[in-house]
Amino acid sequence: EKYQDVLILSHPKPIESLLDKIMLDLLILENAHDRLRTSSYCPKFVEGLKIEEFILGPSKLGVTFHPMKSQAYEPTSANLVTVEVVIKNKICMDLSNFDYANKKLWMFHDVIYSIEFIKALSVYQQLEDCSKRALIASALACSNFKAAFYSYTHYSDRTYYPDGGTMSWSKEIQAQAPGSTRMHTGIIAAIREAKLDVREYTLLKMIIVLNPRKLEAMN
Repeated sequence: EKYQDVLILSHPKPIESLLDKIMLDLLILENAHDRLRTSSYCPKFVEGLKIEEFILGPSKLGVTFHPMKSQAYEPTSANLVTVEVVIKNKICMDLSNFDYANKKLWMFHDVIYSIEFIKALSVYQQLEDCSKRALIASALACSNFKAAFYSYTHYSDRTYYPDGGTMSWSKEIQAQAPGSTRMHTGIIAAIREAKLDVREYTLLKMIIVLNPRKLEAMN
């Protein structure tokens, strides 16, 4: 008696199911990014520190850290020192006495957290080293967008941080560096006008990270 193999083909998954799975995975990554941002992970900036020290090694997005010690939502005002002003006046930032245990240099640490987010993407592990560096270059745009959406969800019209700090600047700084000050309000205004929800924001964030030139087009 002869038997023939019977090949049973399962019905393909509907495209909606695949999209839902992708969206769920992205939201999980986004939640992990939030946790890292408000965690005790706060790298110190010391002389000789190189970007390679953050690029190498596995992502810290899945590492469990304690919550940051900063008192959450304590209203404070952080004066903006723009890149233009730093370069023009040759300002040297002395961080030797900075209280890393209780404070964060948000504009710098947010870039580090975004690097860890990018390293957690499956596509990152498939790239050559030179391509990894190119993708990591999206960290600045990613951090700006992340901070803007957080500010928007906390009803702020300018950059607002998890410890309650809010960016502020004088009319003089506004005149000297309109581009830098606009960065702390313009993206938030665009998000508010578009009325982005968390799913739309998460998708747009991935587009920005994987296609840095998209941000230039948005601007």
